[in-house]
Amino acid sequence: MAEDRLSTTDIKGLISFGILLAAFIYLAIRFIDAIAGVLIVFGIVLLAALVLNPIVSWAEQHKVPRVLSTIILALLLIGFLVLLGFLIIPPAVSQFTQLITEIPVYLDNMRSWANDRFPNIASRIPASGETLVQETIQRIVPLLGGILGYAASFANLIVTAFLIFLATIYVLTNPLPLLQGFIALFPQKRREKVINATQRLSRQMLSWAYGTLISMFLVFGMTWLALSIIGVEAAFLFALIAGVFEAVPTVGPIIAAIPPTLIALGEDPILALWVVIAYVVIQQVESQLIFPLVMSGQVELHPVSIIFAVLVMGGLFGIIGIFLAVPAAMLVKVLVYVFYIEPRNQGEEKSIEHGAEEMVIWQNGADSKEDQH
Repeated sequence: MAEDRLSTTDIKGLISFGILLAAFIYLAIRFIDAIAGVLIVFGIVLLAALVLNPIVSWAEQHKVPRVLSTIILALLLIGFLVLLGFLIIPPAVSQFTQLITEIPVYLDNMRSWANDRFPNIASRIPASGETLVQETIQRIVPLLGGILGYAASFANLIVTAFLIFLATIYVLTNPLPLLQGFIALFPQKRREKVINATQRLSRQMLSWAYGTLISMFLVFGMTWLALSIIGVEAAFLFALIAGVFEAVPTVGPIIAAIPPTLIALGEDPILALWVVIAYVVIQQVESQLIFPLVMSGQVELHPVSIIFAVLVMGGLFGIIGIFLAVPAAMLVKVLVYVFYIEPRNQGEEKSIEHGAEEMVIWQNGADSKEDQH
């Protein structure tokens, strides 16, 4: 019917709306890309301060000033990281160097094995180790967004790490002004929900952070032991990779299992099968035993939500964003639950000062209820 057709004015309006929407999306993407480094640094500082704050608050409750306890904690962390570097870096670099030199042997073995069974696949195997390394670097470098993309040199990376360290120390030393300013951004009627959401998110973040650190060390140890027993080259290096990627649930273990499987395939297909079995068993132990014990049911995210968060954060912030995908997913979940799903609480509103103080001391068990959701 004629009256159902769009008029010229309607068509022009739709075109204008489409252009404005496309421009808005483009500008939003450019804005996020421009401040990606700042957002990542800010997120790392908040996460580090959240993890370390219970220790400083516990010392403060035992009559140790926050400034002094923060300095002591910082010195202990620096010493621990230096010791960890001396223990990890030399064997990891040595095994990595050895793997690079043996890549041509692995490629020849894989090509000769595949020629008889999968000739189409055999033709795609690189002809030399140098070609493989170049192709791998070309594929990996675009993924190193976030901080690595903004730290073009080693010196810039050191400066960025130093700034993160200083900002974390400042937040731990005197968090109340920052929290008071954060609460003051919201109207009075919203502050109760903001404080509730912040406390709930903090509990889940702490559970995730401590649980993830424990899982990383345990997975590293189990993987190192399993690969050493099986007889895989560079077992320590691959165990280190497995421990690091344990911070990315669902996707991380799969990524970590690929390099040792390929190396084992270059030696013997049966060895590769044993590697796959070992990783599957380790992940079953981690998901069925370790995860429930260390997480205490605090972190409940569907695997599809985690995968979606990994894709989004990885696309926006590169490889650093992948490791921050779970905290980002928890943030979205808590905000949606508190502000849109949970029944509105009409109780007494908290003042800025009281709310900020409660957000600092709740981690030590003072006036805080356990999150049941």
